[in-house]
Amino acid sequence: MMNKVKYIIIACMLFVSAFVCGQQVKIEYTGTDSLWVSELYAFAWNKQVPLNFENGVAVYKVNRTPKVFRLVSKSGFSSLFMVGEDEEVKIKIVESRPLKIQVEGDKSGIFYHLFDEINQQYIAGKQGLIEDYMEAHLNADTVLAGLVKKKLDKLRDKREKAYWKVFRRAVNAKKINDVLIISNIPLELKYRMFDQLKQENMIEVDQVRKMLDLYAKVYTPAYVFNVFFYPCMWGDLLNMQGMNKTERNEFISVTKKDMEYAYYLAACNRACSREVLEDLSSVIQLKSFDYLVGYHMELDEQAKKDTLLRSLTEEMEKTYLTRSGILFENFTAETSQREKIGLSDYRGKYVLLDFWASWCGPCRNILPEIRGLYDKYYPSGKFDVLGISKDKERQKWLEGIKEESLPWKNVLFSEVKLSDEQQFNSVTSLPQLILIGPDGKVLLNVCGADKIVQMRDTIDNLFAK
Repeated sequence: MMNKVKYIIIACMLFVSAFVCGQQVKIEYTGTDSLWVSELYAFAWNKQVPLNFENGVAVYKVNRTPKVFRLVSKSGFSSLFMVGEDEEVKIKIVESRPLKIQVEGDKSGIFYHLFDEINQQYIAGKQGLIEDYMEAHLNADTVLAGLVKKKLDKLRDKREKAYWKVFRRAVNAKKINDVLIISNIPLELKYRMFDQLKQENMIEVDQVRKMLDLYAKVYTPAYVFNVFFYPCMWGDLLNMQGMNKTERNEFISVTKKDMEYAYYLAACNRACSREVLEDLSSVIQLKSFDYLVGYHMELDEQAKKDTLLRSLTEEMEKTYLTRSGILFENFTAETSQREKIGLSDYRGKYVLLDFWASWCGPCRNILPEIRGLYDKYYPSGKFDVLGISKDKERQKWLEGIKEESLPWKNVLFSEVKLSDEQQFNSVTSLPQLILIGPDGKVLLNVCGADKIVQMRDTIDNLFAK
């Protein structure tokens, strides 16, 4: 994998060296937080440069255009902006935590964001079809499946017409060369747009075709996950920002959230390609139910039957049982103190289900964060935590509770008696956190230690209302 990546990056660098010019970005900022500028280069965020401000202004020289940028702070990333050919771009920092910017002169970026808005509307439209889609899938209901397909086709037709309108506007503004390759558009449609430009003699055919072919070869979901965010996740940026442990964890959480979304888009934009199917069969980076079903909805009937996707389909079916908005059925168990309890005992308050184990390092690493939430909100009488351990050995479980001095109730996963036998099937990895509302419905279901930040922010927001 890495040898292929090195070849691809070198090829990208050789190609883009043809687009050399001297332009600059002016950044206005009067705050005290350190800022960096990050370039999307060779289809990766592989360049992070600290900004030096004098009298509230920093100037960043752009050696090659078109190019995509974003600013970086300890709190995360700004929205994207572009510098196209012959553009003078000015950035004003509106807010540093979270990082928000105001952009002027980003003419190419207007079209980049318009393409993205179209896709956002399409994703929102798909969300409205999820319940019917899953009902048809789980019950093998061909009639309902046919109705859902018609609605999906209608959404896709609407999306494509909107894409072509923006395409034409970008052509007329002479900015299509800047945005065609990097914009979030299905790969097959990009090639059709290229063919249209070729017929109209609107582009330097050889250069754009080479870049498009390189994009098709490079920008796979596997590349996104392994390379696209690599410098921001594990490279020099974390070290040179001088973050403490909490800041590093929060930054990584924000980055992973962006990475998972980019992975999802890359998968959807070439959903049925063999390379994507093989990648998703070996390692599922689509962790959330919305991403799993959103990708599944992009597959044709032949791809859905492919044995490569069996594990992904099973994961989608499992996470459907504990998706946001569903009523979490009651279960009963005996605590570590031999007290009989049920989930129904927590009705009327928020309860955080913490699926963990004494042998799970990441599970124990986030316990201080969970304790912080417990100490902060438990006294209100409206919040509690229930630990559900997947330990196989009872003694190890009890020792773990004692070592961590856990104040909330704990039960063993293996001893839980479920009203719905399938309800815990979605708990396939640790740690997993499920937030249940006062009405017994799931508010948030996340997996992975980095997701404690999202869970904490969600709970804080609920109690801030």
